[in-house]
Amino acid sequence: MVGQSSSDIPGLPSYEPFWWSSDTGMLGMMNLLGISTPEYGWHEARAVSGDGSVVVVLGSYLGNRWTFGPYGLTADTVPLDPYYTFDISDDGQVIVGAVNANDILQAALWSEQTGVIVLGLLNPGDLQSEARAVSGDGMVVTGCNHRPVPPDDPVGSDSAGFVWAPETGMVELNGLPTDGRFNVIPKDISQDGARIVGEVWEYFIGVDPQTGEPLITAQPQAFLWTAESGLCRLGFPAGAGGSQGLAISGDGTALGGRIGSVDAFLWHEDLGLAELKPLIADLGCSAVSSWHDLGAVSGLSADGTLVCGWGINAESRPEAWVANIADLYLRVESIDLNLKLVKGSAQATAIVLVKDLAGNPASGALVTAHWSGSAQGTVQGTTDRNGKVKFTSAKVKSATEFTLTVDDVSKALRVHDSYRDLETSETIWVE
Repeated sequence: MVGQSSSDIPGLPSYEPFWWSSDTGMLGMMNLLGISTPEYGWHEARAVSGDGSVVVVLGSYLGNRWTFGPYGLTADTVPLDPYYTFDISDDGQVIVGAVNANDILQAALWSEQTGVIVLGLLNPGDLQSEARAVSGDGMVVTGCNHRPVPPDDPVGSDSAGFVWAPETGMVELNGLPTDGRFNVIPKDISQDGARIVGEVWEYFIGVDPQTGEPLITAQPQAFLWTAESGLCRLGFPAGAGGSQGLAISGDGTALGGRIGSVDAFLWHEDLGLAELKPLIADLGCSAVSSWHDLGAVSGLSADGTLVCGWGINAESRPEAWVANIADLYLRVESIDLNLKLVKGSAQATAIVLVKDLAGNPASGALVTAHWSGSAQGTVQGTTDRNGKVKFTSAKVKSATEFTLTVDDVSKALRVHDSYRDLETSETIWVE
């Protein structure tokens, strides 16, 4: 986990990038470089490689690529704009941001193998573009493209999101209505580049009844984009004032951001958009109860079980946080079928075991399943304290086979992570 720490202690850097792991805690990166004075100005760590050895840092004084090597931490500069260097691939080989090309800031990627590749603009005459995120394999890039607007335009800006791949070039993110006014800002991309998260600002243009001047209201909303569905706005709770998508898990199943300006959220297709603080509290983390708010989710692990962000702690100071939420996600661990033969009839029983991703039995989960084959019908039951629920089929004469298929697992403030079910269907044959 990387980020930025601020200090008001005389003689220390005012804004310093930090690097954190569970083994070391938080380390000031300028201190690791041997710098303890504020003269090198503002720096912020924006992204880190999968093994934690290469960090992308914004700031013009000490370079935009900082590397942990056998002789400690070193800082150098790769040929991307130091204030538009945003993300890095998992292997640390590809870095994305922007460069000045033909006197226009344009999205770009860089690696030692390819050098700088300018990704261009969506249309000739556009103002600028910047790459905001790169897929884990370094092959797909997303970012923002800014288009010109008339001098009297009431909004004053017009930006579109894009996705870039070597085969397609730069393509605008599709899916928004054509009769509205929007600014699209992608923020993160999944490991395979198939899913993009960000924020879309919708502008409502009216007329002030008192002055007759244009009256503009703007509303941000988190979005998830896929090639199949286009850009889908994820909504926000009533009265929240908006939402912003900031991060997505590597597998693309979970995303995070903030609701309004103070509430971190987690989104999953089986959960919807939910405030994170109550979820974590229900998992047994009492520490969050003293915090004023969790602020925002700014990063998720590859499988979505680790989330990090920033918030306001009990002392009313901004602080980074990280949380393990593996026990939020439920999955079907196993289905055990047994057969009973009684006087020419056959009957099957099934034991379904549900656990969370931390390996704990999930009690109180409602399991919905159905029998097929020789027996038919939908069944429901609730798991016991061992995470197990038993289903029994009807008795059937001349039976040949029984199959039980789990259709759903549900529990309040939990997510059925069906992608990680170890088993969803089991069949037993009558010999």
